[in-house]
Order: sequence, then C-alpha cells, then structure tokens
Amino acid sequence: MDGKGIMVLERPETISWEEISSVLKQAHAENVKNGMVLPYPALPPDELYAKTEGRGGKMFVALDEGIVVGTGAVAIIDKSLWCGKGKYAYCFLDAVLPEYRGKGIYRQIVNWQEKYAESVGVDRMLFDTHEQNKRMIKISQKNGYRLVEFRVRGGRNSVVLVKWLNDCPFSRLRCFLKYVKIKHDRKKQLKSNVKL
Repeated sequence: MDGKGIMVLERPETISWEEISSVLKQAHAENVKNGMVLPYPALPPDELYAKTEGRGGKMFVALDEGIVVGTGAVAIIDKSLWCGKGKYAYCFLDAVLPEYRGKGIYRQIVNWQEKYAESVGVDRMLFDTHEQNKRMIKISQKNGYRLVEFRVRGGRNSVVLVKWLNDCPFSRLRCFLKYVKIKHDRKKQLKSNVKL
C-alpha cells in the first residue's frame, strides 16, 4: 500500500455506485465520529449517481488491483461568485480510505479533476468542506487552494476553497480578508437570528 500501484481513472462501468458509496462511508467515518457530518457521503448510491454523472459530471476512482480505494467527483457549474464570474469546476465526493492516506492518492484524484476542468475550458476549481476539517483544508492550501467564503447550511459551518488553474487575479491577502469578513458577517447574522 505505498500508493505506487494505484491507478486513477474515470469511473468505468464495472465499478458500481454501491462500491463508491461504501468507500465514502468508510473514508468519512472518522469525520462523523468527530462531529463533522457531511451530506454527500451519506447519500444512497442512486443519489450519488444523480448528483454526478446524472448531471453530466465526472466521477473518478482510485483503484488498487481493481478495488476502489479513493473517489472524487467534479461537476461544471455556471454561477458567478465574488471570486470570479462564469463557470467553475465543483469538486465533491473526494475520499481516500484511511489505510491508503498519505500516499499521494488524493493528489492524483485532484490532478484528474483539474485536467478535466481544463479540457472543458474551466480555470477555477472550487469545493467546500466542514469548517473543522483542518486536515482537508491544510492539504488543499498546500496544493494552491485559497479560503474564499464561509457558509452555513443545514446547521453546519463550511468553508469554500478555490484554486485558479491560471493565475489568481487576487492577492492572498485579499482572499483572506474577504473570507474573514464573510465569516464574521454570517456568524453575526446567525447570532441575531437566535431568539432568546
């Protein structure tokens, strides 16, 4: 399990959504134990398909001798955010089984997501994760992602990270300050909505 014999590719028909669902649940079990419940890993296989390939997205899998050990999906979204107008690649369902972590498999999956985005003319990668998912945030920042937004959905706080595949039009300081302001404003709004 050194990561060298791992092959990442677009999901072949021979890999079922049940296998992908199982990997997501196993990979995110530690997050759940730590109170970081993320919505996608809990979805049933048919909904995983509907949110990815069913909408024209791509699902990538990391295989070790034909066994799924990692996953990553990408969908092209046409929506403007403060950090850029037009289409971006939304990455989700990223997971690596615990016993395969630290071997560069996640990086391989992200490379496939980025190559796909570039092949369809998109130059921004975006994903969100639980605010307490420090490991994922740290790995992503090492790979060029920047914190750009803070969201509250379904009772969970999440952060949004973006990577520009070409040059980022904003300084690191501007991205950070914008993130801090959005986070402050959202938390202030939450407190004002709490009824005493």
